[in-house]
Amino acid sequence: MPFDPHCAAHPKESIIARGEMRPKTIVFLSQALGKDLRLHACIMYRAKRIYGEAYNDGKELRDGNHQTGRRRESMDKVRREGTGMNIIAVMGSPKGKGAGYKIVRMIEDQMKAMGDIEFKYLFLKEANLKPCTGCYQCMARGEEKCPLKDDRATIEIELLAADGVILSSPVYVANVSGLMKNFIDRFAYLNHRPRFHRQKVLTVVNMAGGGQKESVSALKIGLGGARGTRVVQELTIATPPWLQTERAVARKEQTIAAAAKEFYRACLDASLPSPTLKGYIDFLMMQRLAIECRQYLPADYEFYKGRAYYFDTSVNPIKAVAAKAIVGFMMNIWTKNMGPGNVSWPIAKKEEE
Repeated sequence: MPFDPHCAAHPKESIIARGEMRPKTIVFLSQALGKDLRLHACIMYRAKRIYGEAYNDGKELRDGNHQTGRRRESMDKVRREGTGMNIIAVMGSPKGKGAGYKIVRMIEDQMKAMGDIEFKYLFLKEANLKPCTGCYQCMARGEEKCPLKDDRATIEIELLAADGVILSSPVYVANVSGLMKNFIDRFAYLNHRPRFHRQKVLTVVNMAGGGQKESVSALKIGLGGARGTRVVQELTIATPPWLQTERAVARKEQTIAAAAKEFYRACLDASLPSPTLKGYIDFLMMQRLAIECRQYLPADYEFYKGRAYYFDTSVNPIKAVAAKAIVGFMMNIWTKNMGPGNVSWPIAKKEEE
């Protein structure tokens, strides 16, 4: 589809202009980026062009839970057949196309054999993503306040439009690569204000020996952790610097094929997860923390204000009562040990001031 001049004015609109998104993707992007009116208008324009006049008044875009009739049947068919599935692989190796890349290419081949899939690669070694300085502006005041001017926002838009995300990293000294760690750091605000609820994640770790457990743990919090994305598969493959046996290779290829199959099946499901008791406790804790620390975390306060959960859904009444009781107890402990007070600490020595 040719580039649309109606979307050219906005730097974040390139992915929308290609017209490759399905209704659920458009709904989610519209909700996540609703404050940007020009971008919202562009999403509306593309929706009308791709899916017809049913999107004229914008009501369907604003409420993804009220999809009926022929459009719902069409979307179910898309999900069953896997047509138009969008997968992005974030490659954390400074080599670019090393062992991890070859493994992800195997996954790509396996998934493309199952359905119509668009597979894209984001090589962090080539990405314009500057090193995080730990200034805390993205956490406290909002990601748009980050002083680093690069492609972080554009990368987020691309990831939001995907159905599945692969996070791939080699093990370097018992953890992810420096490039992948910087990627995780630059999106740290997602651990406070999650938004990747629809996306499924496959973690891919390749190592010479150990360190896979620590690396997987790091990747799992890469886009908001349990508050955001759903990690549906954790793939760890040993790639030692020596020749391997045929038996070992066969077992690894079988493991890769199984992971690709499960990841594909997970990406077919566009539904949002039902809140668990643990998840609802976590939400209420974050909401209470945002209120208590609104002077220090104004972005969190604005995000959680008036919300019943991270996204529009219903919460089991019994879970809600139990969660609120538990959170009340936990907040009393937190306030005594970590709550805002009136002492500045640690204090710098005079010669350091």
